[in-house]
Amino acid sequence: MSTPEPRVPAPEVTTTPAPNSGQLTTRPKTAGPTRTEWAVAWVGNHLAELSGLALASTLMFTVSDWFAVLTGVLAALWLVHEWRARRGDNDKETGS
Repeated sequence: MSTPEPRVPAPEVTTTPAPNSGQLTTRPKTAGPTRTEWAVAWVGNHLAELSGLALASTLMFTVSDWFAVLTGVLAALWLVHEWRARRGDNDKETGS
């Protein structure tokens, strides 16, 4: 026999009137961007890298196996760039 889940009270719901219609019920705004907003921003910022890898991978499967080398090099460069960006090495250093 299992114990029932504890009931958590629902957060307060705010209502905002929608133009030319009834009431619009919305959830309260959370602090910071949502996961969807982060994902859309990431894809938008990395669109060039993603399309470059997709093109090289497509050429690898359709034209020649030698494009696998290009795909590998592009992926390695992207990996190094992301790793350095995460560490903060890509920031311009102030000279003395």
